[in-house]
Amino acid sequence: MDKLREKLYKEMESWVSDLVANSDLPKRELLSAYAYEYCIKDEIINFFDGCNEELNDYYNELLQKDNTLEYLYGEYMKDDSANIQYDIADFIYFKKLGV
Repeated sequence: MDKLREKLYKEMESWVSDLVANSDLPKRELLSAYAYEYCIKDEIINFFDGCNEELNDYYNELLQKDNTLEYLYGEYMKDDSANIQYDIADFIYFKKLGV
């Protein structure tokens, strides 16, 4: 489990470093563009911080992925219940604007 946590932390650090180094966006726009993704990835990492060793086979499978954090983020976003942007759009367009 410690190896998985360490891998996830390193992947997050690398992702953030790459965003900053490779973006032409001003800092505020960069933060705005990636804040949601950062928060979700951070929550994924926090989830594994609280897990125990019961699912070692699954953890070992995750360790074999090229980019475990991106894989988990992608799987999370595939789940319709995870796509909060739809809930936000529904709230704004239908409940607040009465469209």
